[in-house]
Amino acid sequence: IYRAVLVELYQNANDAQLRAGNGDIPVEISLPSTFEPFLKVKDRGTGMSHEFIMNRYVTVFDSTKNDNNNEDGGYGWGRLVALAFSGNYTLISWHNGQKNTYSVFFNEDQIPDIVLLDSRPTEEPNGVEVIVNIPLDKVNSFDNQVFDVFRFCKVAPKFNREINIQL
Repeated sequence: IYRAVLVELYQNANDAQLRAGNGDIPVEISLPSTFEPFLKVKDRGTGMSHEFIMNRYVTVFDSTKNDNNNEDGGYGWGRLVALAFSGNYTLISWHNGQKNTYSVFFNEDQIPDIVLLDSRPTEEPNGVEVIVNIPLDKVNSFDNQVFDVFRFCKVAPKFNREINIQL
């Protein structure tokens, strides 16, 4: 499942950057450690509006990729893999001068749900960051997957620490 989390979050971030014309900018990935047990994936894509996030983000089979053969996926599963892994995660979207922070989680009926935690103006460029809590006994499992997942990327991700990937 570690591999699936890395692949799905990276692919969504990469597709968003391609859609925004930023395919030459590396997706930023912070791998978890015992001191910071979070996996963070950040893109400089188009970002998502509050309306889109509240109405479509956690809906399975609802995807912006359905009519696009240039992007991977298209079923809306990618954004839910992290939820299946951790039970909740933080989503930050920078969209047209607004920074919104959300909690994505399973509600009492075990249905994916989302709540807005914070909203404020920003001058940061558009993009999205997903922050997934990783159990301490699992933090090293991600390092073991990095080479296999990212060795064929056209633009290698930018990691929070040195990672040896031969492209």
